[in-house]
Amino acid sequence: MKSFVDYIAQTFNIDSNTSATLVITLSIFVLGYLLNWINNIIIGLRTRRNYRKLFQAITDSIIYSIDLQSKNFVKAAKTLNINYQNDYFLQTVTITHLDNVDRLDFKLVYDSYFLGLENLFSKRKLKAFNKSFGRLSLIKNTEERIPQELSNFIQKFNEHENKWNEAAEQIRQFYDNINRQVDGGTFPARVADYLTRMDRTIFRWQNLDRRTEYAILHNELINPLLTLNREFEDIGLTLNFNSLLLNASHHFDNMEKTLNVYNEIFRNHSLTYRAANRILKKSISIMKTPSIILFYFGTVKVITKPFRTIRRRRKWRRK
Repeated sequence: MKSFVDYIAQTFNIDSNTSATLVITLSIFVLGYLLNWINNIIIGLRTRRNYRKLFQAITDSIIYSIDLQSKNFVKAAKTLNINYQNDYFLQTVTITHLDNVDRLDFKLVYDSYFLGLENLFSKRKLKAFNKSFGRLSLIKNTEERIPQELSNFIQKFNEHENKWNEAAEQIRQFYDNINRQVDGGTFPARVADYLTRMDRTIFRWQNLDRRTEYAILHNELINPLLTLNREFEDIGLTLNFNSLLLNASHHFDNMEKTLNVYNEIFRNHSLTYRAANRILKKSISIMKTPSIILFYFGTVKVITKPFRTIRRRRKWRRK
């Protein structure tokens, strides 16, 4: 220290006391600057670490929710079938933290993963980062579309269902009118045979459990009556009866098509959530791993890949 003070004194042609004062002042300034620089580094590390923890906590919650959402849509899709005999039901999960992603400062989130010494060699993290935000955007878009899709489904299905119910009521009234007209009357053998077989068809349907379910009513009453009417198409009353039966069958087909369309939509939503769950899990796992470890294993993988390829080829040749 003394030699350095003497060197300063000789270089700048000042006395030793002034030189010592200058050295001490500069040392204090440099030390203060270094301490402030280290403090800023520590603050930056803590800020980035806290932001990483916050983002990971939010995504962990989203991953859990979309896993439940995927299962809910699978269950709902199974009910959207014309043969299903209970109420159609969709239980959805509110993905609360999805909106919180938009409230995060994107720059701070980005810096927390790609700024600072702890984030060197972060090429793989960048790919995972982009994939995670891509999937989060896709999930948010899907969530925003679901309420309108449900509303459209309910509206379309109810419209076809009401027409189906009206058609079924018209068939009942037509049958009651026939019964009143033929009660106690005498008819040609062919007409009597037709009326008898029609009564048997209706009687068999009436003895079924849950006979008013869409598929049972259509398959066990309307279709058999249509088949019967085709066999006795020469009888005049089958013309109007067929018109009513075909009208009901048409509305049944529309209900079935609507259910099939939204069954496919719900299954696609389930696949979307399941894929997002898988990709987010993998991406967040990569982003949690220290960059130096990713760099090390990435380098080892690149170096050893040619040797693994040679071994596989030799094994293939032996076969």
